[in-house]
Amino acid sequence: MNRSKAGLLLFALCLPLTTPLAEDVKSSMQSLVHPLRGLQPYLVNEEAFTNPENREAIEGLLQTLRRDFHSLSQVPSRYKKLPGFETNLENTTDLIDDATRRFNEKKASYAWWRLQRLPTDCFTCHSTYKVSAHYSNDAAIDPSLNSLERARFLLATRQFVEAQKTLLSVLHDPEYLPYYDQTLRSLLIVVTRISKKPSDGAKLFEDLLVTTKLPEDDSRSVRRWIKGLTDWSKSPPVPNSARIATGEKLIRSGLSHGIDFEQDDVALLRGTAMVHDALETGALSSE
Repeated sequence: MNRSKAGLLLFALCLPLTTPLAEDVKSSMQSLVHPLRGLQPYLVNEEAFTNPENREAIEGLLQTLRRDFHSLSQVPSRYKKLPGFETNLENTTDLIDDATRRFNEKKASYAWWRLQRLPTDCFTCHSTYKVSAHYSNDAAIDPSLNSLERARFLLATRQFVEAQKTLLSVLHDPEYLPYYDQTLRSLLIVVTRISKKPSDGAKLFEDLLVTTKLPEDDSRSVRRWIKGLTDWSKSPPVPNSARIATGEKLIRSGLSHGIDFEQDDVALLRGTAMVHDALETGALSSE
């Protein structure tokens, strides 16, 4: 794996346009675009990031990013009460704080390594709240990115069709064997939370078992997901009046450990999606 190319931040911040409180955070999110774009040339190349000649420029961009991200703590209280929002915000704030502090301590390599997680954290929050994407660079992708880095970039920028294709290509390349688990789980999120077509998802994972040489642990997880997706495809549509109760039941079921000590990932993802939808539509109070 080439660690010097991690071009994962070539995107404009995605603004949460689907919720009534979106305008309250829109300006704060937009303010993050400038420092992120400024940092990108350094984040795609560890040598550039750790070069003392670039230290002053990077330090300024990190300080701006840190200051502007902390401004998100001023979002309306109702927004903070959405499931996971405050936790996601705190985790990302801690990441930026830690990277900035370590960079100031002249631990640039560590700071660079920490910042590689930032797009994943962005994707986690954006995916949860169905963010609409606006790209500052017409979705241009650094051609030097390898397949895994490209897949992460596409996920972070919510280009899910292309992301799915790239994730599949990663799983067909033995070079990325150490990353199969996280790649498979990213694919499961796309299938369960984005496309929401369980029959297609089950077929996709069945084909993977046939066309790839997955480690036994990964194969076992995939077989469990296939069963969960197949059961989902056979279940009747859940009426709106029952979505909250069904979502809670699925979450409890997903968190329960069976005889193999494995949780039901499909049920857990389905259940949290239902509860989030209920909150978004006002069917469930965030209290």
